[in-house]
Amino acid sequence: LEPLKKLAQLYMEEDNLGEHLRYLEKLDGLSPLNIERKVDIGGVHLDLGNEEKADNMFSSALNQAKKQADTYMETITRHIGDKYAKKHPQKAEEYYRKALEAKGKRLGLEDIKTFNMLGLALRKQGKWLEAIDEYKKAKQISPNDENIYYNMAMAFAEGKDFEKAYKNLLLVLKINPDFYAQD
Repeated sequence: LEPLKKLAQLYMEEDNLGEHLRYLEKLDGLSPLNIERKVDIGGVHLDLGNEEKADNMFSSALNQAKKQADTYMETITRHIGDKYAKKHPQKAEEYYRKALEAKGKRLGLEDIKTFNMLGLALRKQGKWLEAIDEYKKAKQISPNDENIYYNMAMAFAEGKDFEKAYKNLLLVLKINPDFYAQD
């Protein structure tokens, strides 16, 4: 990236907007999460009279900034939940829910741990049915995660529904026959 940054800087200093834009766009292709660069690209488009392209790039910068802010909020909120997890499961539940809400519809594989921690906090409170509901949401994201099925089995066992617990354990072993050897 450094050589491309230097070329972009050189063309900016030479007031060669076309080449400056070309290298900024190359950089953006290689590193599309850089918000400031998107704003710079939008500014060059604006200077060149390409208002629609400038608007699109500015919107892209704002969307990226929001995603990064939401991700940061989710990370911090989940971390707070982790601090509460051992001694205050009710507060942990609250923060894990906030962490998942911060992601909105952008839930992904990276959120499975939060679902599992939320389920554990619920189970510590005796809310095993609610824990199962959360594990089911996690299954929608990662249908072949043996840890989710194991946690569901534990929740069903806590609720004395041993048949469903057994079925979930069978699914664990179907997904990962060596699961029992891990712990």
